[in-house]
Amino acid sequence: MTTLAKRSPGRQMDDELGHRITDAAWRMLAEKPLAALTIIEIAESAGTSRPAIYRRWHSVEEIVIDAFLHHVEGAVQTDDALAPPD
Repeated sequence: MTTLAKRSPGRQMDDELGHRITDAAWRMLAEKPLAALTIIEIAESAGTSRPAIYRRWHSVEEIVIDAFLHHVEGAVQTDDALAPPD
């Protein structure tokens, strides 16, 4: 007897699109305050649609948080001694 892997409906999310969205939000944040950013502007700048953004995030603030984390993750030094064992 074989088992079928469960699949989520629809296509898989494109990681590159997620990076384009967070990069667009990060660039726009350099030009205007967070309160002035809109999902529509971010979507247009990233070359995508509002629904594509809403499938990943619920608000502009969530996008900006992910953009921040993406841009600083390489700059943050971690102590390997604090890492959990494998």
